[in-house]
Amino acid sequence: MNTTPPPKPKIEEVTTTMFRQRIVRLVTVAITAWIAPTAGPAGVAHAEEPVDGPHPTGQIALFEGALIDLAQGWGDARACAIWNDRNIAECFRTEAELEARLAALGNPAQRVVDGLTTTTGSACTSPTRLYDGAGYGGRVLYLWDRHTWIDLRDLGFANRASSYEIGACSAYFADYPGGGGDWYPTSLTSAYRRSSSMRSGWNNRVSSVYLR
Repeated sequence: MNTTPPPKPKIEEVTTTMFRQRIVRLVTVAITAWIAPTAGPAGVAHAEEPVDGPHPTGQIALFEGALIDLAQGWGDARACAIWNDRNIAECFRTEAELEARLAALGNPAQRVVDGLTTTTGSACTSPTRLYDGAGYGGRVLYLWDRHTWIDLRDLGFANRASSYEIGACSAYFADYPGGGGDWYPTSLTSAYRRSSSMRSGWNNRVSSVYLR
Protein backbone atom coordinates (compact mmCIF):
# COMPACT_ATOMS: atom_id res chain seq x y z
CA MET A 1 0.00 0.00 0.00
CA ASN A 2 1.30 3.46 -0.91
CA THR A 3 1.45 5.47 2.30
CA THR A 4 3.29 8.46 0.85
CA PRO A 5 1.43 11.64 1.85
CA PRO A 6 0.07 13.75 -0.99
CA PRO A 7 2.30 16.77 -1.67
CA LYS A 8 1.34 19.94 0.13
CA PRO A 9 -0.18 22.32 -2.42
CA LYS A 10 1.00 25.87 -2.89
CA ILE A 11 -1.27 28.54 -1.43
CA GLU A 12 -1.93 30.04 -4.87
CA GLU A 13 -2.91 26.60 -6.22
CA VAL A 14 -5.30 26.10 -3.30
CA THR A 15 -6.89 29.50 -3.86
CA THR A 16 -7.35 28.93 -7.61
CA THR A 17 -8.84 25.47 -7.11
CA MET A 18 -11.27 26.66 -4.42
CA PHE A 19 -12.39 29.59 -6.62
CA ARG A 20 -13.06 27.29 -9.57
CA GLN A 21 -14.98 24.82 -7.39
CA ARG A 22 -17.20 27.56 -5.97
CA ILE A 23 -17.92 28.96 -9.46
CA VAL A 24 -18.90 25.49 -10.72
CA ARG A 25 -21.14 24.96 -7.67
CA LEU A 26 -22.90 28.30 -8.09
CA VAL A 27 -23.42 27.74 -11.85
CA THR A 28 -24.87 24.29 -11.16
CA VAL A 29 -27.31 25.66 -8.60
CA ALA A 30 -28.36 28.45 -10.96
CA ILE A 31 -28.97 26.07 -13.88
CA THR A 32 -30.96 23.71 -11.68
CA ALA A 33 -33.18 26.54 -10.48
CA TRP A 34 -33.92 27.73 -14.04
CA ILE A 35 -34.74 24.34 -15.56
CA ALA A 36 -37.04 23.23 -12.72
CA PRO A 37 -40.55 23.57 -14.28
CA THR A 38 -43.63 24.83 -12.50
CA ALA A 39 -47.24 24.57 -13.63
CA GLY A 40 -48.29 27.34 -16.01
CA PRO A 41 -50.83 28.16 -18.71
CA ALA A 42 -50.71 26.19 -21.97
CA GLY A 43 -48.11 23.86 -20.50
CA VAL A 44 -45.39 26.50 -20.62
CA ALA A 45 -42.58 25.86 -18.13
CA HIS A 46 -41.53 28.76 -15.94
CA ALA A 47 -38.42 29.20 -13.84
CA GLU A 48 -39.01 29.13 -10.11
CA GLU A 49 -38.98 32.45 -8.34
CA PRO A 50 -35.66 33.14 -6.62
CA VAL A 51 -35.64 32.57 -2.89
CA ASP A 52 -34.54 35.39 -0.62
CA GLY A 53 -31.44 34.84 1.44
CA PRO A 54 -27.74 34.14 0.84
CA HIS A 55 -26.80 32.18 -2.25
CA PRO A 56 -25.51 28.66 -1.56
CA THR A 57 -21.73 28.53 -1.35
CA GLY A 58 -21.19 25.25 0.46
CA GLN A 59 -22.42 21.68 0.73
CA ILE A 60 -26.19 21.36 0.41
CA ALA A 61 -27.62 18.72 2.77
CA LEU A 62 -31.05 17.31 3.55
CA PHE A 63 -32.37 17.97 7.05
CA GLU A 64 -35.90 16.96 8.04
CA GLY A 65 -37.22 17.36 4.52
CA ALA A 66 -35.56 20.72 3.83
CA LEU A 67 -32.28 21.62 2.14
CA ILE A 68 -29.71 23.56 4.13
CA ASP A 69 -26.40 25.10 3.10
CA LEU A 70 -23.95 23.77 5.67
CA ALA A 71 -21.52 26.61 5.01
CA GLN A 72 -24.19 29.02 6.24
CA GLY A 73 -24.77 27.04 9.45
CA TRP A 74 -26.29 23.76 10.60
CA GLY A 75 -29.32 25.21 12.35
CA ASP A 76 -30.88 22.56 14.59
CA ALA A 77 -28.88 19.74 13.01
CA ARG A 78 -26.35 18.05 15.27
CA ALA A 79 -25.02 15.20 13.12
CA CYS A 80 -24.24 15.23 9.40
CA ALA A 81 -23.01 12.54 7.01
CA ILE A 82 -21.20 13.50 3.80
CA TRP A 83 -20.78 10.56 1.45
CA ASN A 84 -20.34 11.85 -2.10
CA ASP A 85 -19.65 8.41 -3.55
CA ARG A 86 -23.30 7.62 -2.87
CA ASN A 87 -24.60 11.18 -3.44
CA ILE A 88 -25.64 11.43 0.19
CA ALA A 89 -25.46 14.57 2.28
CA GLU A 90 -27.87 14.28 5.19
CA CYS A 91 -28.18 15.78 8.66
CA PHE A 92 -30.06 14.78 11.80
CA ARG A 93 -30.84 16.09 15.26
CA THR A 94 -28.89 13.31 16.97
CA GLU A 95 -26.00 11.01 16.18
CA ALA A 96 -28.26 8.07 16.99
CA GLU A 97 -30.63 9.10 14.18
CA LEU A 98 -27.68 9.33 11.81
CA GLU A 99 -26.47 5.87 12.79
CA ALA A 100 -29.95 4.44 12.20
CA ARG A 101 -30.01 5.97 8.73
CA LEU A 102 -26.60 4.50 7.92
CA ALA A 103 -27.70 1.07 9.09
CA ALA A 104 -30.61 1.27 6.66
CA LEU A 105 -28.32 2.32 3.80
CA GLY A 106 -25.73 -0.41 4.33
CA ASN A 107 -21.94 -0.20 4.12
CA PRO A 108 -20.87 2.85 2.05
CA ALA A 109 -17.78 1.14 0.71
CA GLN A 110 -19.42 -2.07 -0.50
CA ARG A 111 -21.49 -2.89 -3.55
CA VAL A 112 -23.15 -6.09 -4.65
CA VAL A 113 -22.17 -7.09 -8.21
CA ASP A 114 -23.52 -10.33 -9.69
CA GLY A 115 -24.31 -11.55 -6.20
CA LEU A 116 -20.82 -10.82 -4.88
CA THR A 117 -19.96 -8.09 -2.38
CA THR A 118 -17.09 -5.91 -3.54
CA THR A 119 -15.29 -3.02 -1.89
CA THR A 120 -14.99 0.32 -3.69
CA GLY A 121 -11.79 2.32 -3.63
CA SER A 122 -13.42 5.72 -3.27
CA ALA A 123 -14.97 5.28 0.18
CA CYS A 124 -13.80 3.91 3.51
CA THR A 125 -15.52 0.96 5.18
CA SER A 126 -16.10 3.18 8.21
CA PRO A 127 -16.13 6.98 8.47
CA THR A 128 -13.83 9.46 10.10
CA ARG A 129 -15.81 11.41 12.69
CA LEU A 130 -15.07 14.96 13.75
CA TYR A 131 -16.68 16.37 16.90
CA ASP A 132 -16.85 20.05 17.79
CA GLY A 133 -16.79 19.23 21.49
CA ALA A 134 -14.13 17.55 23.59
CA GLY A 135 -14.85 14.00 24.68
CA TYR A 136 -16.77 13.22 21.45
CA GLY A 137 -19.49 15.72 22.29
CA GLY A 138 -21.31 18.46 20.44
CA ARG A 139 -21.98 18.36 16.72
CA VAL A 140 -20.45 15.55 14.69
CA LEU A 141 -19.46 15.24 11.03
CA TYR A 142 -19.04 11.85 9.31
CA LEU A 143 -16.74 11.64 6.27
CA TRP A 144 -16.07 8.74 3.87
CA ASP A 145 -14.65 10.05 0.59
CA ARG A 146 -11.03 9.19 -0.11
CA HIS A 147 -8.16 10.60 -2.16
CA THR A 148 -9.33 14.21 -2.15
CA TRP A 149 -8.94 17.14 0.20
CA ILE A 150 -12.27 17.86 1.87
CA ASP A 151 -12.72 21.57 2.59
CA LEU A 152 -14.43 21.84 5.97
CA ARG A 153 -15.53 25.42 5.28
CA ASP A 154 -18.00 24.09 2.72
CA LEU A 155 -19.37 21.81 5.44
CA GLY A 156 -19.61 24.48 8.13
CA PHE A 157 -16.98 22.68 10.19
CA ALA A 158 -13.72 24.57 9.64
CA ASN A 159 -11.83 25.38 12.84
CA ARG A 160 -14.32 23.44 14.97
CA ALA A 161 -12.84 19.97 15.58
CA SER A 162 -12.12 19.31 19.26
CA SER A 163 -12.08 15.50 19.23
CA TYR A 164 -12.15 12.79 16.57
CA GLU A 165 -12.42 9.12 15.67
CA ILE A 166 -10.56 7.87 12.60
CA GLY A 167 -12.31 5.17 10.59
CA ALA A 168 -10.84 2.41 8.43
CA CYS A 169 -8.80 4.88 6.36
CA SER A 170 -5.91 6.86 7.79
CA ALA A 171 -6.37 10.61 7.59
CA TYR A 172 -4.46 13.85 7.25
CA PHE A 173 -5.65 17.00 9.01
CA ALA A 174 -4.47 20.33 7.60
CA ASP A 175 -4.43 23.85 8.99
CA TYR A 176 -5.66 25.49 5.77
CA PRO A 177 -8.10 24.51 2.99
CA GLY A 178 -6.81 22.14 0.34
CA GLY A 179 -4.14 20.65 2.58
CA GLY A 180 -2.26 23.92 3.03
CA GLY A 181 -0.41 25.07 6.10
CA ASP A 182 0.72 22.79 8.92
CA TRP A 183 -0.49 19.21 9.28
CA TYR A 184 -1.67 17.49 12.42
CA PRO A 185 0.80 14.72 13.41
CA THR A 186 0.00 11.83 11.06
CA SER A 187 0.98 9.29 13.72
CA LEU A 188 -2.14 10.40 15.62
CA THR A 189 -4.53 10.02 12.68
CA SER A 190 -3.80 6.49 11.49
CA ALA A 191 -6.69 4.08 10.94
CA TYR A 192 -8.93 3.50 13.97
CA ARG A 193 -7.12 6.04 16.15
CA ARG A 194 -9.32 8.21 18.35
CA SER A 195 -8.75 11.09 20.70
CA SER A 196 -11.08 12.83 23.13
CA SER A 197 -9.12 16.06 22.64
CA MET A 198 -6.80 17.63 20.10
CA ARG A 199 -3.07 17.94 20.51
CA SER A 200 -1.95 21.20 22.11
CA GLY A 201 -2.35 24.09 19.70
CA TRP A 202 -4.78 22.24 17.42
CA ASN A 203 -8.15 22.71 19.08
CA ASN A 204 -10.59 24.36 16.65
CA ARG A 205 -7.89 24.60 13.98
CA VAL A 206 -8.41 21.89 11.32
CA SER A 207 -9.68 23.29 8.00
CA SER A 208 -9.32 20.35 5.60
CA VAL A 209 -9.21 16.55 5.78
CA TYR A 210 -7.75 13.91 3.46
CA LEU A 211 -8.68 10.22 3.80
CA ARG A 212 -6.15 7.76 2.38
